[in-house]
Amino acid sequence: RAEAWNRLRPQLTADSPRVLLGAEVRYFQGISHVDRLHDLCLEGQDVLLLEMPFSPWPSRTLAELTDLAQRGDLTVVLAHMERYLAQQPRTLWPRLRLGVLFQCNAPFFLDWRTRRRAIGMLREGEIHLLGSDCHGSSYRPPRMGEAVERIRRRAGTTTLARLENNARVLIRKK
Repeated sequence: RAEAWNRLRPQLTADSPRVLLGAEVRYFQGISHVDRLHDLCLEGQDVLLLEMPFSPWPSRTLAELTDLAQRGDLTVVLAHMERYLAQQPRTLWPRLRLGVLFQCNAPFFLDWRTRRRAIGMLREGEIHLLGSDCHGSSYRPPRMGEAVERIRRRAGTTTLARLENNARVLIRKK
């Protein structure tokens, strides 16, 4: 990460988007008891971008996730929650919405197999943030513009504005 940042930083101008260093943090049992949990948050923020296991979550995992969300000193964001949908019961999501934010990636809104569900979940307020999961210009390109346009066309400008506002509120200047 430091190497990539050192290559990117000289290329940034006053017109460049604001860049915060961070990473998805892989969930592990006991994460809520880590002394320096804030060191895992996005740079200068109280936002923990959490990647959950790609398997059914036992009750102790759900309990710990709920504890993390209710701590009050950080905001838990589940990264690319669309990847967990098949392994978790539908009844799980409303329980977690009491303190956890859900982030989905642009391809969820673009793939013909998932785009209808993505728009439906967005309209229902089940998706709070949009991400790219970009890994490069050819492998997992960002496709944010395409996703934003699809959201605007299918869910409307008000829904799109809600997504944008969620991001602005979450990532504030400190």
